[in-house]
Amino acid sequence: MFDPREQQIIDHFAGAKHLCEKRLRHTSDAFAEDPLRVLRGMQFAARFELQADPETIDLCRSIRDSFSELAVERVMEEWLKWAAKSRKPSAGILFLEQCGWLDHFPEIADLRKTPQDPHWHPEGDVLIHTCHCLDALVQLPAWQQADPHTRAVLTLGTLAHDFGKPGTTKTEFKERLERECIVSPGHDEIGVPLTESFLSRIGAPNELHKHVPPLVRCHLAHLQEITPRSVRRLARRLAPATIEELCAVIQADHNGRPPNPPKVPEGVTKLLAQAREMKLEAEAPKPILMGRHLIERGMKPDKKFGTILESAFEAQLDGAFANLEEAQEWLTDHLQNQPPPATAS
Repeated sequence: MFDPREQQIIDHFAGAKHLCEKRLRHTSDAFAEDPLRVLRGMQFAARFELQADPETIDLCRSIRDSFSELAVERVMEEWLKWAAKSRKPSAGILFLEQCGWLDHFPEIADLRKTPQDPHWHPEGDVLIHTCHCLDALVQLPAWQQADPHTRAVLTLGTLAHDFGKPGTTKTEFKERLERECIVSPGHDEIGVPLTESFLSRIGAPNELHKHVPPLVRCHLAHLQEITPRSVRRLARRLAPATIEELCAVIQADHNGRPPNPPKVPEGVTKLLAQAREMKLEAEAPKPILMGRHLIERGMKPDKKFGTILESAFEAQLDGAFANLEEAQEWLTDHLQNQPPPATAS
């Protein structure tokens, strides 16, 4: 409270002092009347870089079983604030872990104690890595300059990028390194349904359901050969997410490995350069050949239309043509090479 006549702050709960000390503390035991306050504490810890008092942690633990009482719409609001406004996202995740509330989000909880090979991940297990990645993400200009929706997409994509590791991690002998290595083959694909499950659990809107899983699926794309064809197909596979957004998630993934210093992976540099040259960094390729072009050829709309247009788009992605004139030439060749219709005997 503030007294304008006396120009004094009236602080019954020492809140100003706690904020200066970066402490997050409940004001009374009435805190337990609304379990949503735990999730509010999660996003406050992340947004203002606060550490929770042990008594507050204990109080949050005491209402752990009340999570099921919360409407999913209220849960969503707190997670979206965390995703779009955090200065230190890891503080929110670790707050939930301290409170025992991370178990309500098993896709995240399972990351704890999932090992990683120290050669590539000296920082520790997958949850430690993910927390470092989140904190690295919010330092990137791509996140800081983004609108709230894009920030949420990038944060949730980074949070979920290794959801597939607990189910795929194993040891495997690598002849190149002449030792047993910890590997997680296929964790990018396995992580997609887990991401969708998490987004459903927090009540994420449909736009995030469309936007975030492709970033998880494609977060290893920079390790593949970068060619015009691969970039066209990647942009298509990512949509509605973009190559620029993917590169931000990859950069965060790479920077979340202390004590290794942050740097831009060579694959990211090549991928962005190729995408920008092709003007595909912020959008997916669009079909050049359309139904109207078939009609202009005197064709009547029927079941073959879809097949022809699908074949045309696949050819376009493969680099068979890059403009309408070339597309028309491709169409001529394609129609000439079609088998003649079967005749009745």
